[in-house]
Amino acid sequence: LVTTQPTTCWTMKLLWTAAVAALLSLAGRVNAQLPTGFEEQLVLDSAFLGGGVITDFAFTPGGSLVVIKKEGGIVVFDDPAGDQSFTAKTDALDLAPVVCANSERGVEGVEIHPDFETNRFIFVYYTFNKNGNCDEDPFNGPVNRLSRFVLPENNIIDINSETVFFETPSLEYDHHNSGDIEFGNDGHMYVTVGDGGSTFSGVSADPGNFLGSMIRLTADGDIPSDNPYTFQSGETNSVRCNETGVPPPGSPAGAKCQEIFAIGLRNPFRMAMDPNTADDVVRWYVNDVGQAKWEEISEGGTEFVGADYGWPAREGPCPNSQTSNCADVHPYKDPIHFYQHDGGGACTGGAFVPKGAWPAEYDGAYLYGDYVFGTIYLMRDSGTPPCITCDPPVSNKDVIPFTTYYRILTLKFGPYNGGQTLYYSGIPGAIRRVVYVGDGNRSPEAVILAEPIEGPVGAEVAFSGAGSSDFDGDTLSFEWDFDGDGVVDSTASEAIHVYTTAGVYFAALTVSDGNGGSTSTKVEISVGNKPVPVITSPAAGATFAVGDIITLVGSASDVESNGNLPDTSLTWEVRQHHDTHYHPFLDETTGNNIVLSPAPEPEDYDAANNSYLEIILTATDADGLHTTVNRTVQPKLVYIDFDTNPSGLEIFLDGNRFSTPGTATTWEGHGFKAEAPDQFKDGQAYVFSSWSNGGAQVQTIPVPAASATNPKYVAEFTQFTGTFAPTMAPTQPYRCVPGFLGIVAKETPLLNEETFVNEEYGVYIVQQDDGNLVVRRGTPDNPGEEIWSHGETGGASSYYTRLNGDSNLITSAGSPDNEGDQLWKSNNVNPEGDYFLGISCDSAVVSIYAGRWNNPGVSVWNSVPTPAPTSAPSKAPTTKPPAAAPVALPTESAAQPSAPTDASPGATPPPEASSTSASKLLNTLVGLILPVILLSVLL
Repeated sequence: LVTTQPTTCWTMKLLWTAAVAALLSLAGRVNAQLPTGFEEQLVLDSAFLGGGVITDFAFTPGGSLVVIKKEGGIVVFDDPAGDQSFTAKTDALDLAPVVCANSERGVEGVEIHPDFETNRFIFVYYTFNKNGNCDEDPFNGPVNRLSRFVLPENNIIDINSETVFFETPSLEYDHHNSGDIEFGNDGHMYVTVGDGGSTFSGVSADPGNFLGSMIRLTADGDIPSDNPYTFQSGETNSVRCNETGVPPPGSPAGAKCQEIFAIGLRNPFRMAMDPNTADDVVRWYVNDVGQAKWEEISEGGTEFVGADYGWPAREGPCPNSQTSNCADVHPYKDPIHFYQHDGGGACTGGAFVPKGAWPAEYDGAYLYGDYVFGTIYLMRDSGTPPCITCDPPVSNKDVIPFTTYYRILTLKFGPYNGGQTLYYSGIPGAIRRVVYVGDGNRSPEAVILAEPIEGPVGAEVAFSGAGSSDFDGDTLSFEWDFDGDGVVDSTASEAIHVYTTAGVYFAALTVSDGNGGSTSTKVEISVGNKPVPVITSPAAGATFAVGDIITLVGSASDVESNGNLPDTSLTWEVRQHHDTHYHPFLDETTGNNIVLSPAPEPEDYDAANNSYLEIILTATDADGLHTTVNRTVQPKLVYIDFDTNPSGLEIFLDGNRFSTPGTATTWEGHGFKAEAPDQFKDGQAYVFSSWSNGGAQVQTIPVPAASATNPKYVAEFTQFTGTFAPTMAPTQPYRCVPGFLGIVAKETPLLNEETFVNEEYGVYIVQQDDGNLVVRRGTPDNPGEEIWSHGETGGASSYYTRLNGDSNLITSAGSPDNEGDQLWKSNNVNPEGDYFLGISCDSAVVSIYAGRWNNPGVSVWNSVPTPAPTSAPSKAPTTKPPAAAPVALPTESAAQPSAPTDASPGATPPPEASSTSASKLLNTLVGLILPVILLSVLL
């Protein structure tokens, strides 16, 4: 640091403590470097907030500030002076008795009803202890809940005013627990829901499960008629899911949730509405915290109804866990901005700059915070298009650091001086704001240096404010309060103070510039003998297996107490470290013999090599002096060998692509998911036969304790070697080919074996800009070269199939140039949005499956083969399915009809879907030649 006054001998000794003093500052500010004309202000410090983790906040129309804490507290700060100082504090409600706040759970989101001034409604999203435990349990664990409360004028909330709008399924894991609430210009409420850690169970891709989705409700909890999975939007199999986050018992198979607006999200921690759109347009960005490779910001709103953001098939702009070879042709919505995990990364809070809030150059810019990097970034369009296929991919955004803060959680624009400005919060708990002062007077920056910051009673502590500065070059004045009694003890820039009584003091420095600008900061000083804590359990060197029960036991000695301190003086915290960041596993808890939740599983495949638990114990004596110690507890590593026969094929382990032969690292007690997909290698197709342990093609392996010899699992495959041999009469419009899955139109193969089989994948169908379907040699992630185009079969009497905007397939009686009447529409989009054809040789039936070649899913349509017609088929009728009768709805639900009770997969399709001739089938499907399918499944 550069001092502005002559340096004395003891001032020089202060310099090394600068970083420590900055971190100990109650404001939690770290090296803020704002653009010219801006300054930061501390709004509410941790002491006034009352401690705890500030997860979110919201402003009422009257200018009050509603703050929620992870642990359960809801606090209201009124602003009687009208200067946004928020000096009047009321503890409105404590939800702690019904909240699970372990790990990433807790009270997560708060929002104010648009008509708050008349109804006094606020909304809170929190983890509800529904089943009397806070365990990781997919059946009887806690749930996340969206509730409405009444905040009366006295700011004391009656718990009985709660109205529950929805609950999620039980939470299988204690992380990915985001829940943000925002109202759009349409008056509807949008709520982000994390996937609850159930990454590879497919919940994020399932429109019949709230986890990993965006929920959209009216302000009263009803269903907007234009939600994607309503009967008004054309969905014939949807129900209300508000009671459990999934279709209620008795619902038709495959039923979708009417509340869901978008799917494919992982941990959508915060979203931000764009305040600069037209009144009839809703546009938002959602910050979705990534896993192995990417952080992403995605665009949504009324122009993207029913969007699928790709998780877990994709992360950022790429297939999951990849950073290159990222195709821009696939059924998912790519993020508008993304960045790699260079040492960590967790994209959290975000906010658009409202027009007029700051200078015009900032209008419409987007600000987002990264929890790991401790930085708020300013993002604007770069003027150049994105390049998803570049290596690595790049977005079309310019991003620069805006300011820094330790662990950022929430960003919002709120009232300030008759306009708006940015407020933000994070850890340590404080709320700050960034204001634009332009050429006006800017407040100085106060910096304290102290040496020593701890010592015995009677020791001298040297203080210096010489590192303080003023952006306008004004002469500074200083006021010191060394003991926190509100009395000014010194007005010098440097001073020495002697502490004569043991205790913890927060020495405060206020720096003024003489023109109305002033800033204060504090540093903690510990005087006296500090206690000495000891962790006895878990013992040094201890390790854990998944599911182990760990008990925290410790003690603390203290000189002044002539012995050990009581258990009430001990505070524990446990962190689950993952790579360069951590997840809270146990929030600060007072006491001893603390029983932890069962020891965690690795978050993903890579996490098995870079995760562990950190046990933190803090002892505090009667004088407030405290000492912290920690201990690392590593998982019990187990090494498992995997191979295939023939060797060299690929498998998936916990969703991660794994080349055999090889050794995988995992944890004892973990349920290790192993999948052996059918695949191509060196031009040869291989079909799964069996695992050496007799497990299913996709199995979960209970990981045993480590042994001298690694367990070994081998996946057996058989070669798929067939020939073209017709099994049906030549008059049929298609024929079944044993040993080879493809479509043959009459006697002319549309694709032969050489063009159909790709070295690694097979073929993939994509849609051109002109609407034609094109077959390419590749995959959704890497389409490859064109080998066949639907346009070759045009003609007024042909049948035409295209991809619809909602990822369904549409079949019409026409051609690309003259589409004609719609005959059939798929209504069972699989999690990855892909459809492909397969032939069953036993029944000579062509089927459309909602899946991929290595995961076919369910059949959504089957042909009925009949002899070919002697003339071109005529257009089919376009009779629409009969309207479904409404059924009873749950309390507080929207007036949306439920799906017909007799609907089920494989039931007779609506008239548009019916097929009365094989000729119709041929012409309908002639443009759909998609990847090779599992023979064992089709047969």
